[in-house]
Amino acid sequence: MDNKKAGAESDIGMCLGLVQGVRNTMLFTEPLLDQKHRTCWPTDGIDNGQAVRIVLQYLRSNPASLHQDEVLLMMLAFRKAYRCAK
Repeated sequence: MDNKKAGAESDIGMCLGLVQGVRNTMLFTEPLLDQKHRTCWPTDGIDNGQAVRIVLQYLRSNPASLHQDEVLLMMLAFRKAYRCAK
């Protein structure tokens, strides 16, 4: 395996792990938040593939925000996708 391919595979794994970690942390901490800061996840959940697509769509739609912390950007993406009804 050449170095380019190994680097790409490592980047993919890192991305998936980070997305899953942020999503799981958000799910775990939801009960501690007041209603206006909660994310209303689908009752049957989402998988990593869907989570990555949500984050990518958010990043592509908000290029001026790309300088911000990656964890914050993921949280904003999930909150936008699964905004709770007021």
